[in-house]
Amino acid sequence: MRHPRTAAVGVALGATLLGLTTAPAASAAQGTFSYDQQVITNPVDGTCYRLFGSSSSWHTVANRTDTTAYVSTGSSCGGPQVVQLAPGMSGVNSTAYGSVMFR
Repeated sequence: MRHPRTAAVGVALGATLLGLTTAPAASAAQGTFSYDQQVITNPVDGTCYRLFGSSSSWHTVANRTDTTAYVSTGSSCGGPQVVQLAPGMSGVNSTAYGSVMFR
């Protein structure tokens, strides 16, 4: 027969290990990010979003989230050009962006 204290320690250890092995919940930025006519609402941190701009030579971008947006000319959140857009920042420029990630 097992000692009651040994069983209690085993249960507590098992519960602790279970808590360590569960995946953390994904966090999301609060607010909206817009690029031309495309709007992303409450984007998940660390997720790469493809951007589809207009055929215009000027593009509007606005980060109305509470998280920094990393806007890239590449389609998979990589270079060649990555620009940081702080929360609340917006602008109009001639650069066509292909993707954005929030961190």
